[in-house]
Amino acid sequence: MLGFGGAFTDAAAINLYKLSPKLQDLAMDQYFSEEGLQYNMARVPIGSTDFSTRTYTYNEKVDDFKMKNFTIASDKAPYSNKIDLIQRALNMTELKLFASSWAPPLWMTRGDSVVDCQIKGKPGEKYWTALALYYSKFFDAYKKEGIDFWAMTVQNEPEKPPLAVSQWETLRLTPEEERDFIKLNLGPLMEKNHPEVKIMANDDQKPGLMDR
Repeated sequence: MLGFGGAFTDAAAINLYKLSPKLQDLAMDQYFSEEGLQYNMARVPIGSTDFSTRTYTYNEKVDDFKMKNFTIASDKAPYSNKIDLIQRALNMTELKLFASSWAPPLWMTRGDSVVDCQIKGKPGEKYWTALALYYSKFFDAYKKEGIDFWAMTVQNEPEKPPLAVSQWETLRLTPEEERDFIKLNLGPLMEKNHPEVKIMANDDQKPGLMDR
């Protein structure tokens, strides 16, 4: 058992910052202090999720394969201010943070949709290479904010039933695509740029654990 925790979603940050400063401190104490739940792990979404007020990614510039327009401005004020929330928690305790993406930038997907979507091409090709760089840039940007990560998952719920994800961001990955993406794109780049970040697979619902 590595620990217990929650997720630093947009919804969590937006709602916490609606509270008075006193209540914000109380809530943080209840989750992260020695007198509280003592959370020691937390997930950080890469981009928007079903816990966001809008759909966004960190690079909307079409075909920006070099990620020159990558930005995490959506995670700061006046948006969710998620980064500030994470920094506050890290000032209270040590956390094992891991990151997960719900969907990639729209221009990487077939059909130009981030709902129940698929990446163009196949692992090893340019869109998958761009996705790996997109993830690496996320860790670069957060590191500049003083936030380091313990791990990442390849994809949030890559094979969840379609009916359950018909309204929000979801990238579909077969077990073979997940394997080959790690082998050909994500693994080599993360080993080069962020060797300290572990890569976890099979981030899905419990009924499907034995299927991957």
